[in-house]
Amino acid sequence: MRKTAVEWLIDMLVKENEITLKGENYKLFEIAKQMENEQIIDAYETSHISMMTAKQYYNETFNKENMKEILERLLTDTEEMINESSLIGDDNYRVGYVQALLNMKSSLEFELNKLS
Repeated sequence: MRKTAVEWLIDMLVKENEITLKGENYKLFEIAKQMENEQIIDAYETSHISMMTAKQYYNETFNKENMKEILERLLTDTEEMINESSLIGDDNYRVGYVQALLNMKSSLEFELNKLS
């Protein structure tokens, strides 16, 4: 069975012991898989009703503005996860989790600033 890009990336990160698929990591993985799934379906459906080339579709779908929307949505989700982190009982895990989310938030803000 073929893997999507997101599935391949997660497999590589797990294989290299960079991440585990537990808790919020699993939730983020599932969100990424769902987003990718919707993109693939949309691309297929668009190709059947449009004379647009694959490159045109990609540029129109994933241009700067769409990327900005995606980054903003990820930033909002990250902020929500930071706010909900107080629900995590294990202090050591919570500290590492929040630090990882703060790093992600910083990266997202950096990428958003580059688009502005």
